[in-house]
Amino acid sequence: MKLLRQCSGFTILVLLFRVIRPGAAVSTSSIHEVNESPTCDERSLAMFSTINPIPCAATTPCVEETGDLGNSSLYEFCNYTQQECLKDAYGDTLYVLLEHYDDTNCEKLTSTDVYRADGKCHNSLNYALQVVVDTDGTVSIKSRAKTCELGDWGDVINPVRKANVNTGACFPTDIHSAKLYLIDGTNDTSS
Repeated sequence: MKLLRQCSGFTILVLLFRVIRPGAAVSTSSIHEVNESPTCDERSLAMFSTINPIPCAATTPCVEETGDLGNSSLYEFCNYTQQECLKDAYGDTLYVLLEHYDDTNCEKLTSTDVYRADGKCHNSLNYALQVVVDTDGTVSIKSRAKTCELGDWGDVINPVRKANVNTGACFPTDIHSAKLYLIDGTNDTSS
């Protein structure tokens, strides 16, 4: 992923935390959330999450990130199911589930990233993310290494054509294969 090349700390986080798509078996999960809130006092917009479908014991449930280019907070939750997390963090918007697979035919799920897909750019301390759905149905996940206002835009993955969105179609990426789902969190149906 191009975003991962820009941000090695982010690479480690993505590789550490994993998720499965909605409708899968219900269990308590380990959830990592990057939130736009500058403090742990008030949770605001989740911009990116990764859910690991195994139980955890959060030793530090929230960490504040502060730097010259902005602030954000990192949350870790251990008593949610995936469905509860998605409803709580993304129940007010469209969101993208990007499933990552180790094999070329998408049989061995390794992780799923969750992105807020409201068309707006969202800042964290280390990067900015924006999901864009084009008029032809192509989904692009964009990133800037600095903020929404600074840095060059790049693709987290190559844009995903409509034929590969919400169909279960397996497509190649730079380092693995993937499936992409665009979910309407406001009514629990795919768009």
